[in-house]
Amino acid sequence: MAETQPAQSIVTSAANQSSPYTHSLAPHCFFPELLEKSQDFVCTHDLEGRLLAVNPAPARILGYSVEELLDKTLPQLLAPEFADLFPDYVETIRRDGMATGRMMLLTRGGERRVWEYRNWLRIDAQTRPFVVGTAHDVTERLATERAVRTNEKKFRSIFQDAPVGMIIAMREGHILDVNQAFCEFLGYSPEELVGQTVLQLIHPEDVEATVLALRQRSTGTKAIDPLPKRYLHKNGELRLAEVSLSLLQDHEPQSGCFVARFVDLADHKKAEQRLQDREQQLRIIVQQIPGIFWAVDRDLRFTSSTGKALKHLGLAENQVRGMTLAQFAGTDDPTLPIISSHQRALQGEEVEFELEWGGRFYEVMLSPLREAGETVTGALGVGVDITEIRQNSQRLETLLEISHCSASHLEPRALFSAVSECLRKLVRQDFTGLLLWDAHCEFLRPVVLDFLPSGVGNEELLATAERHIDASFFKDRNIRVLGPPDLQNNGFFSSLVKAGVGLVCVVPLEIGDRPQGILLLGSKREDAFSTSVLRLLTHVAPQLALGLSNASAYQQIKHLEEKLAQEKIYLEQEIQTESRFDEIVGHSRSLGAVLDLVKQVAPTDANVLITGETGTGKELIARAIHQTSLRSRNSFIKLNCAAIPSGLLESELFGFERGAFTSASNRRIGRIELADQGTLFLDEVGDLPLELQPKLLRVLEDHEFERLGSTKTVRVDTRLIAATNRDLVKEVAKGNFRADLFFRLHVFPIKMPALRDRRPDIPLLITHFVHKYATRMKKTIDQIPTKTMSILTNWDWAGNIRELENFIERSVILTRGSVLEAPLAELAISSHEVHGTLQDTTEEMQCAQIIRALQQTSGVIAGRAGAAARLGLKRTTLQSMMQRLGISSDDYRNAQYDQSSRKANLGCR
Repeated sequence: MAETQPAQSIVTSAANQSSPYTHSLAPHCFFPELLEKSQDFVCTHDLEGRLLAVNPAPARILGYSVEELLDKTLPQLLAPEFADLFPDYVETIRRDGMATGRMMLLTRGGERRVWEYRNWLRIDAQTRPFVVGTAHDVTERLATERAVRTNEKKFRSIFQDAPVGMIIAMREGHILDVNQAFCEFLGYSPEELVGQTVLQLIHPEDVEATVLALRQRSTGTKAIDPLPKRYLHKNGELRLAEVSLSLLQDHEPQSGCFVARFVDLADHKKAEQRLQDREQQLRIIVQQIPGIFWAVDRDLRFTSSTGKALKHLGLAENQVRGMTLAQFAGTDDPTLPIISSHQRALQGEEVEFELEWGGRFYEVMLSPLREAGETVTGALGVGVDITEIRQNSQRLETLLEISHCSASHLEPRALFSAVSECLRKLVRQDFTGLLLWDAHCEFLRPVVLDFLPSGVGNEELLATAERHIDASFFKDRNIRVLGPPDLQNNGFFSSLVKAGVGLVCVVPLEIGDRPQGILLLGSKREDAFSTSVLRLLTHVAPQLALGLSNASAYQQIKHLEEKLAQEKIYLEQEIQTESRFDEIVGHSRSLGAVLDLVKQVAPTDANVLITGETGTGKELIARAIHQTSLRSRNSFIKLNCAAIPSGLLESELFGFERGAFTSASNRRIGRIELADQGTLFLDEVGDLPLELQPKLLRVLEDHEFERLGSTKTVRVDTRLIAATNRDLVKEVAKGNFRADLFFRLHVFPIKMPALRDRRPDIPLLITHFVHKYATRMKKTIDQIPTKTMSILTNWDWAGNIRELENFIERSVILTRGSVLEAPLAELAISSHEVHGTLQDTTEEMQCAQIIRALQQTSGVIAGRAGAAARLGLKRTTLQSMMQRLGISSDDYRNAQYDQSSRKANLGCR
């Protein structure tokens, strides 16, 4: 773009430029002076938005110089929402040859200004098309219009919501608008009133006066005649109103547009009557208030007095009236608070002070009485009897202190000392004792004595109390005061009597029907235990009893907490030792895919169903999910559904209450409840009895259940991870497993690959297990023969990792040196099979391994030396496989079978 000349010569510069656009601002087309001084935006720009020429006004308004403005494009100056519309603007001006509308430009400081534009497309054979246009800044105008609309809305709202009737009418009386209150005043609808004249609503006798009054007001002269007060209701009734008339400010006087305001005089009279009634009610109330009201003149002489408190002073209203303040007080001492405070009130001050009179306390407020708003002619006094308030406040403070002590002291002796100190502020007892109830032995045990009278030993008194205070003190559950005759008959209290204690208050402490102990208060004063004190002690007793109960419970909980903390540490160590995440060994793709799924599902609370053959490490994956989840700090509880008889599984899973069945001597928490806020792992969930499945489904759906023998619903927040080696889809089809439970478990399935599908991981697992068991057996095995590694890697381990681990453990046991000696003969695999492809199917290999194990154990399945242990399987799992493969252990119980029968038995049905 060519360099732009200074603003003051822009027109001349434009005319002299050699650019093909120069003729757009040539002198023969525009008036130069008009262009320079115009406040509108006059410019030319090309169809890309580049400014070619511009007058000074928009540059000044937008905060730029003309040179800076010519360096910018229109999209750069437009507000973002208008810049997006620039291509549409160009398309319109190309199509129609012109464009009009509004645009919003941003000043240098970011202010938004609105311009109305009118632009034309200029096409010249010698130049490219360009745009010539003008724009006018309408920002202030739009703001004014918005303000006017807002004010109109406000006026309309005030007009319509006014509590008095209002109309807008022309000078001749035609009604333009009415509000709802006016419609209700005369019983018309707005439609019926608009268009009528005011004269139609006025009593006929008032029409002439109304016309005169309206004429006086419309001409701007002083109104002499009052506006009418009589108006006709739609039903013909006469209505009275006080009317005020105002000329609208926005109209000329000759336009005669008025706003009239109508106040219903009937409502006025009703309000006055209500005010009189309330004044009478207030006078009656004042007479009943436990206080006193009075007024004095400048000579401090009572001009009036009233109030219930006068009776406490033995005075009547007529006795006080005319009496001076000095006569009332019995002294003219100016320093006396009652006299000095009145003197300050006569000087114009508001005074508050507290007064004790006749054994009662009053809070007094004095205010100056003024005449004509300036001269102080007297003082008005209000005295409120606060005697009971002060006493109740002291009692409440004591109760709050005791309540705080009960909550903050968790040791009985400390609690007793704090409560005794609080009581002494009000009761002022000379002796305090606490005896706690021993529920096991059913006797009262003296704990601590406080504020002992001189001459009585603490140890001696404690021993005496234990001998002479028994459970009979709980026969009467009420607070009682014992006098000298009662005290002399008891060996414990007689020692107190000798020290001068004349009264003892016995305060039973109990929660419901459960006794907690007894509080003893002794005093030398005859008036120590007044009715108010005994009332206070009835409130203190339950607070102290609760505090003692909490202190006792805290001591028990503290003991149990310590025990549970130790048990928790032990259990966590056991769990961490039993199975850790780092025991997942392998780098194969199939295992990597499983671990990726673990990472995805672990942070969620979704149910997980882990499937796969037995021995593939399903429990390890379940623990990995728990340990990497947000619940890792809480418990991981596992339960093998196949290892527990179905009759016991329900109580194991859901828990039971005491007496739920014959052997239920104590309440027991089930595995689901133990896993609250943690994870529950159900292994072999496919073996879950059909009758328990609905209860488990309810836990998954509603997070609640009931223990056996209980009707109380227990809510839990437990994440469930289930595992099985069964095909649950087939089990659902057979009716052995509920479809709805399956879908609840099958939220996030994880399929565990068999070990034969993880052959790259077998060498790592072999090395891991060799190191593990060699370390455990304190052996040094640092070599594994290549042939052994090859054979073990190519064996289709039917028992998967569990079988491999057991085989390696046997190998480590048999190894004598540093080279692993594996019993490869047990695998019954030929060299051809090692180096070639195995031809046996998986089922046939499983069958062969099971038969070999049964032959070696003479048909014994269970036990440490049984076939299940040799194969690394659970007993129930092995029995299930044998049933499926048609193998019977009875065929191998005779140890004297020949070689031919051995070979014959290697087949499966």
